[in-house]
Amino acid sequence: MRRRALIVVLLSLALATTDLVVKNEIPTQPWNFHQRTAAWVVLSFCVLAAVAALAILPSRAVAVFAGVLDGGGLGNLVSALQHRLIVPNPFVAGPFAFNLADTFVFVGVVGLVASLSVVARRHRRHLLPPRRWERALVRRLVPEQQTPE
Repeated sequence: MRRRALIVVLLSLALATTDLVVKNEIPTQPWNFHQRTAAWVVLSFCVLAAVAALAILPSRAVAVFAGVLDGGGLGNLVSALQHRLIVPNPFVAGPFAFNLADTFVFVGVVGLVASLSVVARRHRRHLLPPRRWERALVRRLVPEQQTPE
């Protein structure tokens, strides 16, 4: 578990640093800044902690994507705290303004959904057993195998 926790921490620090450097180097138009609130800051800290806690799961893929997601979240959080709760978005694609941290968050969420699905499937025996109504539904929907005569 220590290796997975180290993956999360080091990857998130590296990606957050990369995001902050990019935000400082690329100029942002005045209308491409997003205002954040104090509630967003508190929620961001909670999400960072919850995602980092995923390192307890037995999967390096989960740790990598948790690090990517935390790197994006940390980059936006530090940027907001540096700029009085305003986050610069130097990249523009059509009507969308975004930054590198937003991209990290998107990739992290998609990767976590996929990798957590694999972990849940692989370790499904540790999940809650089916309840009585679920077993009855399966018996109704899946006909029993007929034995040849």
